[in-house]
Amino acid sequence: MVLAKLPAPDCDGKSFVPSLDHSPDPFLKRNWIHTQAGGKWMVRDWANILHHDGTFQSIDIGKLTTSPIRNTDKIAPHRLERLEMLAERLHN
Repeated sequence: MVLAKLPAPDCDGKSFVPSLDHSPDPFLKRNWIHTQAGGKWMVRDWANILHHDGTFQSIDIGKLTTSPIRNTDKIAPHRLERLEMLAERLHN
């Protein structure tokens, strides 16, 4: 999908065009956020955050919870696996 007939600018970011084009690749699809500063990083989606030290947290109504993921949350392990895959691709 091409939004304009212009060359892509030289930058260190990622295009959000694959999200608009319904790409199945979660690395290309931008429903996650990655930030990095001073050797520390985090990658998050709409429900969880994975920190550089391996801490995995839930986001509850716009605020971080410091408690571990509930045992009854059967989807969290899949979210963790996905965020770990994204982090590995970003840091290798």
